[in-house]
Amino acid sequence: MPHWLWFSLSGLMLVAVAVFAGMIGWIIAEPWLIARRIPPREIEALADALMREHPDAPEAQALLEEHAAWHRSRAHDRVLWSLVRREIRRRQTDAGRRPHPS
Repeated sequence: MPHWLWFSLSGLMLVAVAVFAGMIGWIIAEPWLIARRIPPREIEALADALMREHPDAPEAQALLEEHAAWHRSRAHDRVLWSLVRREIRRRQTDAGRRPHPS
């Protein structure tokens, strides 16, 4: 095989590996980037509303919303409800209540 063909194939493999690594990096970084764009007030307001509307299991309701966002492929909503669940769990732990085992 000529040398130019080997260089072309190795270049194509490098591009393919770089694209694959970029995709994996994006999959890992996307939730972190989305979480940075959500204002804490919005998370606290949703947590307050869920704790008021569903006093028995607010974290379970947030989990249902997160699950629905997952099935609708809405990354922003999924990260938002995950952060709301984390806030509810923090509040329940601070209040001495046992959080939902999700």
